[in-house]
Amino acid sequence: CDMIIGSAELIKSGYGTPEAMINAVASKGGTTERALCVLDKYEFENIIAEAMMECTNRADELGKIK
Repeated sequence: CDMIIGSAELIKSGYGTPEAMINAVASKGGTTERALCVLDKYEFENIIAEAMMECTNRADELGKIK
């Protein structure tokens, strides 16, 4: 969890893009590369985007109930 928070903070501070950070730490054939392959296989980016969309939609719905 701390790794994700730290990475997000570095990106927000202008340290670099997610791709640049991945290239800096992911060794070819290494553990990070293997984990990234699994995330790609299960379309992690799409899952997060869809979850955030649903969260936003529900917040809008709840805001209209007031």
